[in-house]
Amino acid sequence: MPRLRIRPETWDLTYEIAISPSGFRLLDTPGKLCDVLLERLAAYGAASENFRLEDGDPGERALIIELDNSSVTVKVRGDRTEIHFNDCTLNEPPAKDFPLQIWQALEAALAGVQATSHTIQVEMEAKIEDGSYQEFLNRFAPKPDGLPLGTETAVVFYLPPDPKSGGKESSLVLNRTGDNDVPLQVSATLVYRKLDPVNAIEAAWDRLGGLLGALGIGMIEAQS
Repeated sequence: MPRLRIRPETWDLTYEIAISPSGFRLLDTPGKLCDVLLERLAAYGAASENFRLEDGDPGERALIIELDNSSVTVKVRGDRTEIHFNDCTLNEPPAKDFPLQIWQALEAALAGVQATSHTIQVEMEAKIEDGSYQEFLNRFAPKPDGLPLGTETAVVFYLPPDPKSGGKESSLVLNRTGDNDVPLQVSATLVYRKLDPVNAIEAAWDRLGGLLGALGIGMIEAQS
């Protein structure tokens, strides 16, 4: 069976690190945490005006850092930290050591902190090189004969734990975007028990590529 080819146009990535013990007290008096993060992120253009506090219930309060010269947003919450990379491309991936700087700042501000899980969510929009969206999906989820003409399908793969890689239950979704020019949305939620923050993005991207490869899908670079 011929290999399916997709051309990713943009992708967003969110890396969430769940922690123990919790650091809710850091958000009550965030000065130390801000100082450490400011020092760690200075090389990325971070300044005090990039920091703000978001109020709310304890689980939703956050220290938010939005960098002016990049598409990165960091949200430090009491029980987890989220790092959002927006509008990336295959040619311009996120800086791989950025999560390490965030993690080392947490270690400096919260004694004894440990990561209890790592969750990486990838949202990718891609062009299909050969055929339409439904022709692409017919390999995995063809339209049942009894449904009307024009019906489109999507598919979800629920992935079991992978003891070899330390992966926990994860998922991969192939869906439509509503954009005829870039019709395919690939959504992956990849969960790990243990993961080195400096290798997190690369590990997730390699795992996603491996999953797509197992489905007979190859990624090619977007045209400049």
